[in-house]
Amino acid sequence: MPEPLVRRRAVRHDPATGVRDEVELHDTGHGLMQIGFAAPVADPCGSVLLCSSIGNDFLRAYRREVLLGRTLAAAGWLVGRFHYRGTGNSDGETAAIDLDSLVADVRSATLRLEERGGAPIGVAMATRFAAPVAAVALGGVDRLVLVDPVWEFRQFFREAWRARKVQGATSEAAAGDPPAVEDPIAELRRTGRTSAVGFTIAERLFDSTDGRGFDDLRVGTPERALVILPGTRSAASPLPGSVAALQRDGARVSVEHVGRPEAWWVLDDKSDLRGPEIVATVARWLGTAA
Repeated sequence: MPEPLVRRRAVRHDPATGVRDEVELHDTGHGLMQIGFAAPVADPCGSVLLCSSIGNDFLRAYRREVLLGRTLAAAGWLVGRFHYRGTGNSDGETAAIDLDSLVADVRSATLRLEERGGAPIGVAMATRFAAPVAAVALGGVDRLVLVDPVWEFRQFFREAWRARKVQGATSEAAAGDPPAVEDPIAELRRTGRTSAVGFTIAERLFDSTDGRGFDDLRVGTPERALVILPGTRSAASPLPGSVAALQRDGARVSVEHVGRPEAWWVLDDKSDLRGPEIVATVARWLGTAA
């Protein structure tokens, strides 16, 4: 594979911490993809790749991932973030996104981060929808952080349909009319796309991920893993099955519960209340897992 060709780069330097924020567009060979780096002053102690979720999840967690990158960079890590093709500031169309393109983008971002840092990445963090994607794209990573992971893609789409139904019923009730929302699967088959709370879901993405999940896509087991779950733990709250699967395959898994349950499909001015706590949890774990 040819080396990525960087088309544009912007740099911001924080004189207080010494952290450099770098944003670039580079040619993946299949379109330009935005990648951002938070870089320390000195040579990095290691590198961390942050794999964002999609849709409203991406927007809701955006600020915390920026904050996490800067926090880890101040502690000596080189941190990379990126926008999947078809999303954010990267090239591409939403209709073209599928599991293969998401996996390819994670691998492209990995290669660029390794090139930028001069060494293989040792840590990856995947939020929500990105967990199964990272499971296949980053099978050899030593340490893995999963934030409220979607173990099966169907879970994500079920939540999307539920949010769509609630939004439709609420809107119709406010107008004094009975709810009239087309079944999302029927709309997907009729038009090739549907939507949920402003997020477009294309048929290609749905079909390529249907019936797939973290366990059947996983191609390796990290040495250590941190699973962050929103909400407090109770005796009646079972851990996700894949935690046991990771443990069974030899990973040392830590589970941290943070704050209260997260309403991923709701965007408001209180949408990142858990951000600082999640940042502190990941930074602390990386320090003790070093």
